[in-house]
Amino acid sequence: MIGHAESGPVAMVLERLKGAKRSAGGHVALCPAHADTNRSLSLDPGADGRALLKCFAGCPTNSILAALGLREADLFERGAAREQAARKEAEKPCFLPAEAASLWANALARTRNDEQIEAERPVYAYLEQRGLAEAWESRLYGVIAAGMSLHVAMARWPNTGHRLIVPLYDASGRVTNVQARAIGGSTPKTLFPAGGVVKGTVFADERGLRVLRGVEPTATPVVIGEGLTDFLAMAIGSPTPVLSVPGSSFAAAALGAWVRGRTVVLAFDRDKAGDEAADAARECAYALGAARVRRV
Repeated sequence: MIGHAESGPVAMVLERLKGAKRSAGGHVALCPAHADTNRSLSLDPGADGRALLKCFAGCPTNSILAALGLREADLFERGAAREQAARKEAEKPCFLPAEAASLWANALARTRNDEQIEAERPVYAYLEQRGLAEAWESRLYGVIAAGMSLHVAMARWPNTGHRLIVPLYDASGRVTNVQARAIGGSTPKTLFPAGGVVKGTVFADERGLRVLRGVEPTATPVVIGEGLTDFLAMAIGSPTPVLSVPGSSFAAAALGAWVRGRTVVLAFDRDKAGDEAADAARECAYALGAARVRRV
């Protein structure tokens, strides 16, 4: 420790550093993120009172903070920290339902454009290999490609192979979001646009949309599955309306007033996550007035 008249974030950081001494603009100290013997770390006050850290050996700031037991917010005055958090929140991509609807329309139209058939051959080959080619006839999916005008939240998707797009609908049957599926070996296999709503949404075939929109007779059962590709598989030639949640954890939240008086068939994976989702969905469906809930 050395005597100093610092205050705020600089003082808090300084108290945790070893070998600190004054420099022209602030302090230098031993960097806690590597075996430092040369006082490679600088600590200077910013114009707004923030603490500015820099390791000249190249250690990233988050590694330095972790070694000190601090968070990024600790580098800012309390008011400045709130402003920084608000600024970061405002800078997050926001993917709105209107943008989802526009993307879906363009992605679907691309599958109907004969001039794009050759360019989309890898997507169609992926679907063919998985026995999902017939989903084209029911207009269940769309395709995106490099060169399209895409929202910043998904601008890189074509480059990572996430080209297969399926829309997600809210409880009223309105397009609210989309999910993309990689047609190659990219991970993760599926992506949502950052800033979009996922909870409470479902994939839906044509009759599934009629259920959501309240125009399918209540006597008609509805099947609820999980996952994008399983949705496509179930919807091909299904005699009953098909809905699917984008992940088992969203199962209960996806149910709405449309279950009242209806038989709900749960087609979730037979694993721990699927069992938990089925239990939660069954309880929620009966609470919403479902006539019967069964699992297949």
